[in-house]
Amino acid sequence: MKTCDKGSEPEIARFQALVERGSLTAEQLQDAWIEAVRRDTELENILRYELNIPRRELLEALAEHYQCGWLEYDERRPVPPELLIGLDEDRLCLSRWFPAIRDGDTVVIASVDPCDPAVHTEAAKTFPDSPCEFRVALAQDILSFIQDYLNGPPQHIIGNERTGLAYWRN
Repeated sequence: MKTCDKGSEPEIARFQALVERGSLTAEQLQDAWIEAVRRDTELENILRYELNIPRRELLEALAEHYQCGWLEYDERRPVPPELLIGLDEDRLCLSRWFPAIRDGDTVVIASVDPCDPAVHTEAAKTFPDSPCEFRVALAQDILSFIQDYLNGPPQHIIGNERTGLAYWRN
């Protein structure tokens, strides 16, 4: 599967709410971060698949950290076609954001870092006539949006099957 570069923000701080809620200890979070760096993977993957932290709990922790709403990928979510015009999948993957919803005039943007000024600038350039609302999303969700709605080239057969079906559905 196509991977995106990680941001520079210390990942461990993004998930501190999990420690505060008692979902895991500070030591477990630190160990998970070390393992994520060692494997060159997202911290969310270690937390989700190895420490069995539910996706919603990860999203709620991120929303608390960024003080915004969250948005998770759902293949049944219809993304308005006008939001997809002119989008560059490589740029979105690098910046880690995706326009997922149109709510009236507002474009709701799913972003791994909804406070990133570069993401705000890119979104404003992409949608100059619409206000943007930013919500946090998991990195895997951003990749799924990109692959399904921009028919990005996944590198695994299972992704090709899913993406092909999503392409026709959308």
